[in-house]
Amino acid sequence: MVRYRRPVTGTHLLSAPEMRLLHPAERASTATTNAHDEGAGCGFDNGSADAYVERWVEVDAGAGAVLTWFAARFLDLGWATDGPLPTGGAAYVRFRRDPDERLGVLLQGMGDWMSQPDRAVTWEAGVNSMRVHLAVDGAFPHGSTGFHVG
Repeated sequence: MVRYRRPVTGTHLLSAPEMRLLHPAERASTATTNAHDEGAGCGFDNGSADAYVERWVEVDAGAGAVLTWFAARFLDLGWATDGPLPTGGAAYVRFRRDPDERLGVLLQGMGDWMSQPDRAVTWEAGVNSMRVHLAVDGAFPHGSTGFHVG
């Protein structure tokens, strides 16, 4: 199924219902977004042709509650999880809808990354840094796909 007109723009992805969902415990004043158009380059060394957007925000809730909340809403929008929701360790859930679409929710603990390099997430309560990201497989202007180095 084709859901997007090519080339896919970051602006279009930011306006998707998935990216406009706001968890009740989000601190809206902390929100930042990044958007990359298909073929413009994103990721490490701008080597990916994918259209990609992400929204970072602080959320004052435990990881389990946040992941469960988003999973329910993404399932309602036609997404399926790549696996079970985690209950400990890394707080990251991936979703798929069409073969060329990826969606994810990642939570990281708050704090100085130098003193807390593992950025352990708060599972029960407390403030976490959260990223919601949406990506659509893309192609570079010359038609090639996949990751390019340099």
